[in-house]
Amino acid sequence: MTVEIAADNIQFNISEFDVPAETEFCIDFENQEDVPHNVAIFNGGEELFVGEILNEAGSVTYVVPALPAGDYSFICTVHPQAMVGDVTVTE
Repeated sequence: MTVEIAADNIQFNISEFDVPAETEFCIDFENQEDVPHNVAIFNGGEELFVGEILNEAGSVTYVVPALPAGDYSFICTVHPQAMVGDVTVTE
């Protein structure tokens, strides 16, 4: 499974996504501006996955390890207050 996320104007183009539990998935991430951005997944304050920061416009595919069922957050670690969304991992 692949989730597509883009960043522009210091915001993500989506606010939530769902993935299956216990299954590795990919995030196709596109930074559409020359401002550093990335995608990371957190469980509260616990860092579960952190993708490489793209310092300028470009794209990367992140491979995210399987997660247990639950509710998580995805953020840009460079702009954690402005760029945040919800991840639902379902059985």
